[in-house]
Amino acid sequence: MILLRKFLHETRRHCFHGCCDWHRHDNNSSLALRAHCVQIIAAKFLLEVLGAAGAVWGNCDIFLLRTTEEGNRISRIYAVIIGCIFLIRYYWHAKHRFQTGGEFMLPKEHHRRTHRLEFAQIHASKFILQVLGGGGAVWGSAEVFTLRNAATTTEWRITSIVVGFVFLIRWMFQMSAYCLCFSERWADPTTFLSTALRFYDAFIVTFILEVLGAAGAVWGASEIATLRKPETNDTWRIIASVIGIIFLFRWMLYLRAFIRSENTSTIMVKNDDEVKDLDAEIGDLQLKESTSTEVSNDTAIVEGYPILNEAISAIEQTMPSMLRQPSGILDRQTPVKCP
Repeated sequence: MILLRKFLHETRRHCFHGCCDWHRHDNNSSLALRAHCVQIIAAKFLLEVLGAAGAVWGNCDIFLLRTTEEGNRISRIYAVIIGCIFLIRYYWHAKHRFQTGGEFMLPKEHHRRTHRLEFAQIHASKFILQVLGGGGAVWGSAEVFTLRNAATTTEWRITSIVVGFVFLIRWMFQMSAYCLCFSERWADPTTFLSTALRFYDAFIVTFILEVLGAAGAVWGASEIATLRKPETNDTWRIIASVIGIIFLFRWMLYLRAFIRSENTSTIMVKNDDEVKDLDAEIGDLQLKESTSTEVSNDTAIVEGYPILNEAISAIEQTMPSMLRQPSGILDRQTPVKCP
């Protein structure tokens, strides 16, 4: 009962407090910044709301859970429920981005391993969006581009399962990084291993999750909503293909910015040292554990460090105090040994 009351208290405090407040914190933001904010919000809706529902729907098909009429009906119910949950999550992300122009910051009052409720919420979201989403993106996009048909279904099913398994391993690494359980060589951004991981995330992971995922999300969501039928398949194939091409150009622009940032390696090292000092100052590297999952309303907000998001790019919040990690690199903060 104590845990239930605590969960209900957390839900009420984080899910309803300030839910209708859409006032911008900075009234002097330019039109270009607002347009960029709208572009990100729209992309997030497609990738994270439609993508979550489509990931569940696609994986039910991959693992042969939709072979009967009853299985199809149950899979649709699960996909709709997941889509609704991620729609609520998306609402909070969109509201916070509109108000502040950025993502939620990592709570720093306690060592992050003490935030057990947030840990579960972050990585449950990541499991659906990235593990199920990775396999579902390959499965759905293969059908969109007519690569998957009756003759090649088995090959694409195996491919989708392998991709999902690779993303599962990546998800487990992300959990370890979140808990700061990596050795020093993983924390140094100048090593070959760290550089290879960044390029792997930028070129392969982002392509699968955002380009193939965008086309697959539209394709799957249209079937979940019963908008895509045999007589409308061609129309939705065109729509999904156009969306995929748009996100392909978006990915190419991202790659250009990523390669430029990699060329400024000296600046990156300097910034990582700055974040390391910042984390040491506000106590995130300490190992003092607590049984509390509360995040105080007085949690310090650190300003003047634009590179903080770079150092914790593996982590976002799913709710006002709940973090989620996007398709970024592993946490670069200085690791400590697990107790």
